[in-house]
Amino acid sequence: MTAAPDTRPGLPGRRRSISLRLSLALISVIAALLLGFAIVVAYITTNQAEEDLTSDLDAYLTLGKTALPAPVWNFDTETVNSFVTALREDPRVSFVAVISEGRDVARQSNAELVAASPDTLDGFEALQAGTTELTHEDLSIGSLTIALDRESVRARTVSAVTRILTVTGLIILAIALVSVLAANRYVKRPLTRLEEIAADIADGKLDTPVVPERNDELGALSANLEVMRSSLKESITRLQESNRTLETRVEERTADLSAANAELKDANRLIVDSIQYASRIQEAVLPTPDTVNGALADHFLIWEPRDVVGGDFVWFHSGTEQDVIIVGDCTGHGVPGAFMTLIAGTLLDRVFSAGKPVAPGEVLTALNQGLKKILGQDNLSDREHGQELTDDGLEAAVCIIERGSGQMRVASARVSVWVVEDGSFTEFKGDKIGLGYRRAPMDAEFTEHTLAVTEATRVYVATDGLIDQVGGARPMSFGKKRFIATLKDAANAPMADQGAAVSAALAAYQGTQLRRDDITVLGFSPAHSH
Repeated sequence: MTAAPDTRPGLPGRRRSISLRLSLALISVIAALLLGFAIVVAYITTNQAEEDLTSDLDAYLTLGKTALPAPVWNFDTETVNSFVTALREDPRVSFVAVISEGRDVARQSNAELVAASPDTLDGFEALQAGTTELTHEDLSIGSLTIALDRESVRARTVSAVTRILTVTGLIILAIALVSVLAANRYVKRPLTRLEEIAADIADGKLDTPVVPERNDELGALSANLEVMRSSLKESITRLQESNRTLETRVEERTADLSAANAELKDANRLIVDSIQYASRIQEAVLPTPDTVNGALADHFLIWEPRDVVGGDFVWFHSGTEQDVIIVGDCTGHGVPGAFMTLIAGTLLDRVFSAGKPVAPGEVLTALNQGLKKILGQDNLSDREHGQELTDDGLEAAVCIIERGSGQMRVASARVSVWVVEDGSFTEFKGDKIGLGYRRAPMDAEFTEHTLAVTEATRVYVATDGLIDQVGGARPMSFGKKRFIATLKDAANAPMADQGAAVSAALAAYQGTQLRRDDITVLGFSPAHSH
């Protein structure tokens, strides 16, 4: 049987008991109801105490209105004082004053009200005051003012609320005890048992059946757990059988893959070895440093195939009258491109084998005709025989330095040549004719440019791999403007430093973008051969 996972998902927050939460909820509801009842009772008690206080005050004033007029009229101050003293027996009576003709006939009060006058009693919130007029034979002879302390109202309310809260607390305590006992008996224990069963199922202990012991919702949950246990056990059994079958198949397939992988490794090793050897052959075709230094005073060369081998090439020829520099970009890259460079090198060797001076346009014409013949792209009638025609070729720029005249002649097929004189860049874009392609005419002619060279003359040739390389934030191609700007920034540096600047600018711009094509950049000073 498969083992259960070592870890389970964590619970959200701190774990709390359902029975405890149920008890707390019940207690909270009942407590809220009892507290609400206490508030209502307190409100009613307060109102009743206020009414009783007002009623007693009215009774005292009525009593005084009846008992005092005769003594006041007869100036019987002893009787009046006896009446006031009798009123003060009530602890709620804080102030009593009998006034006649603007003078106190009798006056008694608490210490804090000694200086108070009847007119100012309404300003004391703790007092309930009232005044009644004293008359004798329909003639006003004075007034009676009584003030009762409201503390009795508060004390009566506090007493009532205290009794209610005490009863409420006892009720809540009893309910809490009963609810906890009931929750433990009817909720917590059954749920704890179901939790243990679910934990066993989660741990992969599926052999013990789950027997429902109740006929309520918890019993239904037990029955569902039994269904789940049975289903899991059956599924795991089927899965174990499938795994055994799958393991056997995987072992067989692994053995097959291992054998196939060994064969692929052998094949890949042979291919890589062949390409590495082809790379050495291609590098051997490139001009040697002695040949380059003999033709050029100062120069740099960036030659970076996209793969181990590539379709870009640089070809030099140093004769008695001419120094020839050719930069070419063949169709494709990798092995197909490398084959094309070898073909181009062979054709160039034929062109200059006689040792006679040759014009740059003648070189391009010879390459065009030779490629079309070698690749069978000069006879369109082959289509009638069902042969699939190739459409391969190359683009190239030819620079020939005439030693005697101190001039340089340039011809180009789709490869730009930049000539810099006194900081001014002149671009010779070349003719829009590829060499060797099916659409290239066999008798195609190419435009030549002749220019005088000085010690300050600098020449730069670059294949489209540099110009079209994608990079930057957007991304976009490196472009001619960025290439020229890089050369201008390093214009006063030696050629080797200029080449390093171009390589650094390209690497920074390319960033993480993949290299798309072979890259060749040649910069040189042609004045050395004068």
